[in-house]
Amino acid sequence: MTRLKFERQNRQLSQAALAFASHIAQPLISCIEIGRLKPTAAQLARLAAFFRVAPEELLKDVAVLGPRVAEGSK
Repeated sequence: MTRLKFERQNRQLSQAALAFASHIAQPLISCIEIGRLKPTAAQLARLAAFFRVAPEELLKDVAVLGPRVAEGSK
């Protein structure tokens, strides 16, 4: 999962809501999240500003641990 998708889902935003807020078309957001397309520098800057993270961080993959894995590490 990309950090972009993680941040969007963590804030309980739909792709449509993020598209509206960032002025980036929803189909493009979908393609960025699945790695089909890369955003332009301007698009990446808008998304990074919205989420308040460094632009390069949004395209990284994140490991998401389920609750059972996290509980086992206590």
